[in-house]
Amino acid sequence: TAVARTQAVYVGDRELRVAYQALDASHRPAVAVAGLAVVLRLALDGGAGQEAEVACAPPDPATGVGECAAEVPETWFSEASARYLAVAVAFTYEHAPAAAAGGRAPPPPR
Repeated sequence: TAVARTQAVYVGDRELRVAYQALDASHRPAVAVAGLAVVLRLALDGGAGQEAEVACAPPDPATGVGECAAEVPETWFSEASARYLAVAVAFTYEHAPAAAAGGRAPPPPR
C-alpha cells in the first residue's frame, strides 16, 4: 500500500513524499528487511519517456511502514498546464521482484 504524503509539488517546492507499508504474503506488516530494496518510481503524464527511480529507506521491520522522498526534476514542470505523476513503490529481495504498490488500492478483503 502506498499513499502520497505530498498532494502537489511546485517549481519552488519540488519534494514529493510517499508513505508505504510493506506486507508479507499473508498481509501481515512484519517483514524481513535484510536484502530488501525499496524503490520509488515516477512517470510524468503516464510515462512518455520521462521517468525516474529513487531508492527509498527500508520499512520498519515491525510495522512495515516506510517513506520515500524524491525531488521532481525542474524540467517536468510546465507553465502552460498542470502535469500529472504516476507513482509506484516497488520492493525487491535479492534481485527477485517482491511486490509493487501504487496507482490503486487493492480491493477490501471479503
